[in-house]
Amino acid sequence: MTTKKTFMRFLMLLAVAIFIFSCKNDDDSDSFDGRNVRIRFDMTYDTTTFSPNNIYTNDFGQRFKISKLEFLVSDAYVVDGLDSISFDSVNIAGMNNRLIPVGELENGGYSGKFGFQVGLDTNRNKVYPQFLGPNHPLKTGWHFGDSRGYKFLILEGAVDTSSTQDKEPTVPFSYHIGANQFAFSRAQLRTFSVGANRYVDFDYSFDVEVLVDGINFINQPKATSNPTKAADFALSTIIATNFNNAIHLQ
Repeated sequence: MTTKKTFMRFLMLLAVAIFIFSCKNDDDSDSFDGRNVRIRFDMTYDTTTFSPNNIYTNDFGQRFKISKLEFLVSDAYVVDGLDSISFDSVNIAGMNNRLIPVGELENGGYSGKFGFQVGLDTNRNKVYPQFLGPNHPLKTGWHFGDSRGYKFLILEGAVDTSSTQDKEPTVPFSYHIGANQFAFSRAQLRTFSVGANRYVDFDYSFDVEVLVDGINFINQPKATSNPTKAADFALSTIIATNFNNAIHLQ
């Protein structure tokens, strides 16, 4: 075989290898794991898209930034006619995770209702982390360590405490909210279908301005849903109520 033919054959084999490799990468990047039911949270601040890089001003005239906003979504389900399909799911959603897969449905058409819980039901909330699986999303960082159970909402950031209110927000605030009575649910009537490698998305709005309504970041920079501390629990209740009011069907 001549050198030219050998070189041409090499180029053909190389082209085939590149094609196969590129196809494999396309498949890998899809990341479809069978969970074709998803919840999307469209996060806004009033009428604009919420961004963690922005500085906002609350109703106390305080300039602030949010560095962490996460919350729990659990027990999603679909009701199709007389059939109820439950997804044994717990997910962490938030400003950096606004689209979450919650379950898998067989291909076909569905007509009925979709719903989920924000927070955890009483039974889930009383299971301590050591009894969860090693890869469970609530294994670390979400349990209060006592009878309060798990945090349903984590809101952290920094506020500008300067008298001129024109400095970079640097003084931290932290609100960890969770108690059985703070869980709430959302549901919608929906007719939809799913097919091979196709998702069905259920869209909800989340207004961060509503979430922070009435929070004085300077006077009360921390809350942990502690029922033994009246001021702490009162503020936690306000935030939990705001949280419920902030999430709506699109």
